[in-house]
Amino acid sequence: MSPKFVPFELERWQSTWENRVRFNLSESGVHPLSIQELLGLAGASALPLLDVRLGYAQSNGTDLLRERIAALYPGASPDQILVTTGSSEANFLVCWRLIEPGDKVAVMMPNYMQTAGLTQNFGAEVRPFQLHEKEGWEPYAEEIRTAIAPGTKLVVVTNPHNPTGHVLSDASRKTILGRAAEVGAWILADEVYQGAERDGKTTASFWGSGYNKLIVVNGLSKAYGLPKHGRATTTPRSGRPARPIISPRSRSIPTSATN
Repeated sequence: MSPKFVPFELERWQSTWENRVRFNLSESGVHPLSIQELLGLAGASALPLLDVRLGYAQSNGTDLLRERIAALYPGASPDQILVTTGSSEANFLVCWRLIEPGDKVAVMMPNYMQTAGLTQNFGAEVRPFQLHEKEGWEPYAEEIRTAIAPGTKLVVVTNPHNPTGHVLSDASRKTILGRAAEVGAWILADEVYQGAERDGKTTASFWGSGYNKLIVVNGLSKAYGLPKHGRATTTPRSGRPARPIISPRSRSIPTSATN
């Protein structure tokens, strides 16, 4: 018997109402600008846009784009970058590629709830570990270890956190990385709010931690206030050349896997 479908209630609610209200207080991005307004702020000419050909783009991101994204992640190469249309698509592709019925997934709570629903709809069992307000939104180490049980396929973290804005302590990061290594789980680190910190201190990426089963999702819509766009990076294992773990689309994720 198929499990009951888990709807993405937040996005369903937003999609129903966001275009029918005068003031949208639920949006986490910035108010959109017209191309004319954007070029005006940049002091740039619109003439180069008139030479842009309207056709299919390189589906995994152009070589130049992937080179520039890779430069944001020390040790990453363009072959490890996957570009998608927004971070939600990147998260979907990662879950679609990795999760099979019966898998276990550990998810940081509270969160945006996309991956929690997706992994259940792909047949996984979700095990939450909580961020605690009384602890300044830090998780308890023992709850992390319990949620990331033996046999766990994927661990989902958001750092900086959505919706609290909390940045994990070094101790919590080490606990998550260490426990994932113990059980052989992948880590999906959603870092979309990196660079949007209110204190001006950019959060360190999970990329570069040395763990080789890591996928990092990031984009441009939050910190940069630009249209939906994402990215992904993978690190090679066993001396094989690094490749995107899933077929290309349009956002980027640093990840540490190969096909």
